Amino acid sequence: MELVGQIRQLHNGERYSNKKVRKSRVQQSEALLKIEERKTSALENISVALGSIADAIWAFTKI
Repeated sequence: MELVGQIRQLHNGERYSNKKVRKSRVQQSEALLKIEERKTSALENISVALGSIADAIWAFTKI
């Protein structure tokens, strides 16, 4: 009977460990997604800034 209890404890510990691993992977995925969103936002801002610079140069050449 004692052996059955030990096996159950090990099994429950394994489940807990797997839950922690899955949670950690989800958190990593969420963090990577946030980084990608920030990169995209930064690239969009750079694109807008370059467009403004190009417009200013074009306007200056027309004077």
